[in-house]
Amino acid sequence: MDSETAYFIREAKHDRNRALAFLFETYSRKIFKAAYVYFRSQEQAEDICQDVFAAASARASGFRGGSKVYTWLYGIFLNKARDMMRRQYTEDRAVREKQETAGITRSTLLEHDPEELALKEDIRAAVNEAVYTLPEDMKILIIMRYFEDFSGKEMASILDMSHARVRSKLSEARAALRGILIKEHI
Repeated sequence: MDSETAYFIREAKHDRNRALAFLFETYSRKIFKAAYVYFRSQEQAEDICQDVFAAASARASGFRGGSKVYTWLYGIFLNKARDMMRRQYTEDRAVREKQETAGITRSTLLEHDPEELALKEDIRAAVNEAVYTLPEDMKILIIMRYFEDFSGKEMASILDMSHARVRSKLSEARAALRGILIKEHI
């Protein structure tokens, strides 16, 4: 058990507020960065951070140290992110249906978005865009490995699957991303 995990467990038992302050001071920037990479929106990143630390506060006394504190916190983040994505998808679907009824489509909106055109010119931005077109399970794996630099074992712990399964799924995600990039001539 690393020193941060041991400290957090000790503080969670004796002084919950101090334990939560430690969590926030130590990991809020990392969680915000992960949320920003995931959602690409400062507002959504801030919202998810609040949700993550509120949930961590509620679950702090139950943390036993079976993983590093950040791994545990990142697992909470992923669950909250998935919840937010589901809500967002439902809301977006309703908006798309209304727009399509009015004759406005996403492609029509993008034709006039200079930011979208500028992003497509930058290779890094294009790769990032390609990541966001992947199915949710593949996108999570790519973000965790290449944006957050989690090891395969840490990913297995967070996602509750075997290390071999993580390697296999990550290989599939990389192949899918490669296919998108080739199709887009990137």
